[in-house]
Amino acid sequence: MAKRKRKRITKEMVRAAFGDDAQISWFYPWRVKTLSGGEVLITQREIKSIFGTEDTYRAVALIIGECWGHGVSRGSPEFMLASVMHGEAAGVPIRADYGNKHAGLIQALAFLFIVLIGCAMGAALGGLLFAVVIVAAMAQSEKREKQKRHEQMSFPYPRVYGSAGPARREDAKRRGWI
Repeated sequence: MAKRKRKRITKEMVRAAFGDDAQISWFYPWRVKTLSGGEVLITQREIKSIFGTEDTYRAVALIIGECWGHGVSRGSPEFMLASVMHGEAAGVPIRADYGNKHAGLIQALAFLFIVLIGCAMGAALGGLLFAVVIVAAMAQSEKREKQKRHEQMSFPYPRVYGSAGPARREDAKRRGWI
């Protein structure tokens, strides 16, 4: 499968997604403020929600879908839930990331520290072996922590499949709603 080419985010694209009522800063990175009080900071690499509202989540999902095709949500459980749900409603796959941003750095520093201690004690091979075991245990622990956070944040709302628009008349009749 060919890798999807990234599309540049333009000010016109931001204006189209957020609407004419939104205030967009003149200079890059763009700070967008909506009438409902939402605020977003947009760069070419990430979109950071400062204060999320219904319209900001929807517009961000549209921009992510158009430019990148998919996204990753990090932050509080409420923010991740809102991002994933608005992404699904817009047809954009947004994945919630529960991991620690600095876990890789911590593991690398622990590895280096243990190897240096082993070398200082004259047991370089033993220190290296011990460091590999410790870092593997840390990685496994991080994986378990991610799974635990994922289970804690269960999605109480049903997943949206297909169009999230209003039901058509024939669908409503078939289901006995009218």
